[in-house]
Amino acid sequence: MSQNNPKVGIVCLGEAGNLGDDLILIAAVEAVYDCYPEAEITYLSFGQHLDWAAIAEIRGLPKIPRAVISKPEIPFVSQHRDYFADRDVVIFGGGGLLHSSHATNGNYLWLSYLPRSGAGYPRVLATGLGLGPFNERWMNILGNKRSPFDQAWMRDEYSEKLANETLKWPSKICRDFIDDEFLRPFFVAPTESSRNATVLGVALRSWPGLSIEETARHVTDVASRHGCTLVRFFVLESAKGHGPDVEFTLAVSRLLRVKTETIVYRADALVSFLTAMQSVAVAVSMKLHSSAVWRASEVQMYPIYYAPKISSFFGKEFDGLEISRDVVAPVGEESANPRAAATVATGLATLLMKSESTGARFDTTRYVFQVQVIVSALWVRARKIVGKLGARQ
Repeated sequence: MSQNNPKVGIVCLGEAGNLGDDLILIAAVEAVYDCYPEAEITYLSFGQHLDWAAIAEIRGLPKIPRAVISKPEIPFVSQHRDYFADRDVVIFGGGGLLHSSHATNGNYLWLSYLPRSGAGYPRVLATGLGLGPFNERWMNILGNKRSPFDQAWMRDEYSEKLANETLKWPSKICRDFIDDEFLRPFFVAPTESSRNATVLGVALRSWPGLSIEETARHVTDVASRHGCTLVRFFVLESAKGHGPDVEFTLAVSRLLRVKTETIVYRADALVSFLTAMQSVAVAVSMKLHSSAVWRASEVQMYPIYYAPKISSFFGKEFDGLEISRDVVAPVGEESANPRAAATVATGLATLLMKSESTGARFDTTRYVFQVQVIVSALWVRARKIVGKLGARQ
């Protein structure tokens, strides 16, 4: 290993059709190259590839990182932990990777990408990471393990408290990777010509308890209040143009009487998507990273709070799903907390000096989880087939 050109792996939800996670990937890559221009970077990819040539030109990256395509694990044959086994350090995060809101075994899947621990194995730096909420099962599983990370930085107070006080994982707080300083090079300075005073931007997600009809009434009210003649919906996450957020957004748009447009994010059109987001006059924002983009481009927002991370962004205590009827200013970035990019620099410098990883792994139970994941995938596939057969009858 060379201190000047280390081998670094990045585990995050990059190239999976999610704007926020693609921005996190870019920010992490840039943070590594800022300290080690000759670093050899590989990153986990889910196949919806970014236009790295265009990004490298805009961001001034010295070279393009290499993708490692994620594939299902097969017990005793193919293991995620081998993907980054040749790295010196693996960066885990950022983003809200660990929680139990959706997939039953999603936490195992993410932690399965971490290489073996012990002498001579890659060290793991978690940074810009969001934790929770966890159900009782995963609270017990993770709470009975020592931290999987050699160094950890959480992106908010909720995650830091959960890590330190509940899970007993030593952690500190940093800012989210997607802060104003990172975003602004993607934008032109806001001007009268670049911002359309008649366009309302809207970024939604499908969420339990959020009514299509109520959301449509709220969007209509905001558009009327600001004299907007066009509502431009931005879908920040999809599976190649499909998915629950796309369906929810289209359902809301069909109930509006004002003219609408819907732009679904594509990884190969990231820059033009951000430019379009910047051009609106006012916004209804439900996603964390739509809020970050609109804060950086100085757009007023009506937030929809669905999780602690959104409430925290706007300086509000989370009290369940809530639609804000008023413009709310996001909180300023806390200067006392380091940028996630800065923790990459200090974390790499520290961990490259060590020769042993001490993080916990799913060594004795990984095959049990792998079988559960396979069975769950087969069950989902079977339900889809039965549904299609039922629709034909």
